[in-house]
Amino acid sequence: FMVNARRDGFTILSSATEMAPYAGYAKAYQTSYCPTGTEAACASAFNIDYEPHIFPEWDTNRAKTETDYLTGVAQIKAALAGSRLALAAAVTNWYDGSAYDTGGKNFVKAILDAGVDRYYIMNYTDTQAQMSSRVSGEVGMACAIPGKEVISISDAKDEGSTAADMALTFRQEGWAAMNAAWGYLNTQFGTTTHPCFKGNAGFDYDDMIVLPP
Repeated sequence: FMVNARRDGFTILSSATEMAPYAGYAKAYQTSYCPTGTEAACASAFNIDYEPHIFPEWDTNRAKTETDYLTGVAQIKAALAGSRLALAAAVTNWYDGSAYDTGGKNFVKAILDAGVDRYYIMNYTDTQAQMSSRVSGEVGMACAIPGKEVISISDAKDEGSTAADMALTFRQEGWAAMNAAWGYLNTQFGTTTHPCFKGNAGFDYDDMIVLPP
């Protein structure tokens, strides 16, 4: 399941309160159609696209915004309690920087501790080395916590014609380049040494399917 956080007219906390009932609906689905955890209809996660830095509060009081975000994550996690649904979150790639530490803790570690089980890092670049560098901090922190997962997301979308836009995406390079980059990450973060790294995903299905194989 995937839910986008509402931003216009919402604070970081009220947006989480808006999403929590949907987590409850996902739990009700799971209870009805996945009673033992082995049914074909079972869902694996409830995924939130809930990014604190896009809310106006981020620019006026970042410390409080981070705290409110963690409170919101915990609220959504509580709504899933008992459902066997992981809480997944799409998160930007720069939260592991020390400038974003909160309460003496790395922000990524705080997000994982607040209840995010599956960490989708928005690894929007077309450079293999940069992809690896960006995901390494998240993998290191997640792998230290049993049950946590990290998935790297690449961008297939046509973001625009500027150099900055094109650097975000594999749209210009095509599927072969994206696939090679994914293979590179899978080698760098193999399941033997980094069991929490679960592979790669592509952002924007419509653009993904038109990339040539």
